[in-house]
Amino acid sequence: FSGDEPHYLMMTHSLLRDGDLDLADNYARRDYRAYMPEVPLDPHVVPGRKAGSQYSFHSPGTSFFLFPFYAVGFPLGKPALVFIIHFAMSLIGALFGLQVFLYGRRAWSSEKTGFLLWILMMFTSPLFFYSIHVYPEIIIALFSLTAFRLLSFPEFLTKGKILLAGILLSSFIWFHALKYIFILGPLFLYGLWILIKKRRSWPEAVLFAASSLSLTALYFFFQFSLYGSLSLSAVSWKGSLKAGETVSFLKSLFADIPFHFRWETLAGYFLDQKDGLLLYAPIYFFSILGMVEAFRKKARDFWPALFVTAPYVLVSAFLTQRTGYAPQARPLVAVMWGMGIFLGHFLTREGKGLYARLLAWAAAASYLVTWLLLQNPFHLY
Repeated sequence: FSGDEPHYLMMTHSLLRDGDLDLADNYARRDYRAYMPEVPLDPHVVPGRKAGSQYSFHSPGTSFFLFPFYAVGFPLGKPALVFIIHFAMSLIGALFGLQVFLYGRRAWSSEKTGFLLWILMMFTSPLFFYSIHVYPEIIIALFSLTAFRLLSFPEFLTKGKILLAGILLSSFIWFHALKYIFILGPLFLYGLWILIKKRRSWPEAVLFAASSLSLTALYFFFQFSLYGSLSLSAVSWKGSLKAGETVSFLKSLFADIPFHFRWETLAGYFLDQKDGLLLYAPIYFFSILGMVEAFRKKARDFWPALFVTAPYVLVSAFLTQRTGYAPQARPLVAVMWGMGIFLGHFLTREGKGLYARLLAWAAAASYLVTWLLLQNPFHLY
């Protein structure tokens, strides 16, 4: 485990062994030795509401998900625990792959298209590798695609599916109080638009809105109880900011970063030699071509996918957020399904010829990179 992974697991460990999320004693005892070698590990904590307490500046959603698996693996020893943790995350990856297949089958009325999307996306970087790593992005990818898939076909919506979509949205804040709001907001507005404009049902819109707020309200109660603040910045590496500090931080954020750095960050998400998606999975170059195809032939599919996924990527680039010690393309993983949808539009376009051969070569290159990274796993980081 590396990067932020040990710190998510530290919260899970504290829940199991201490029954709380106060990590001051856990870092002092180096409890992370239960699942990794003893190496220098700086605490990822901020002061809590209670004097002397220290809570993680990572949101707890991933740790809560891993809790039952950690509880099963901990008595079995380190090798079994490590295997079970990776297995738990792979279940999320498998469920995400299932949603990719189901969306492709429904959107294009073709099991072949659903299967092609699944095999192209789930066995190439970055989704293949994030399906075993302890990061929240793949969980958010699963939740957001599931909600988007349910809402995208309003003729099949039931009250149960509306309720499920709303609950999935309300869970986003448990995985990162600030970051995933830029997926949650557009997806929430899209859901309301579907229910009011397409379904013409205000009661269903109210059900969706109420369910979308359920776990969100509970989260703020949880956060205030532990961190003593309702600020979205409380669970972050900066900790809770006061009003004056918030204004100063926002001013610095907007004024002190040269604009060309923001464009370079956005370009880096796709072309950087360390993080760039297209260098490790050239198959997604055809998502760009698929965007053109979707805009020309099926604009009603183009705008919703772009509206829900683009803000998250653009805001991340605007804030010049880059990955640390993590596999490639982490800023894109949570919304990779948007690129998958556009890839599906390319796969189903009329006419083959040269583009089909180029697609086959890009797929082969993407699989080759996956194989090379499996042979040299440290190159993931």
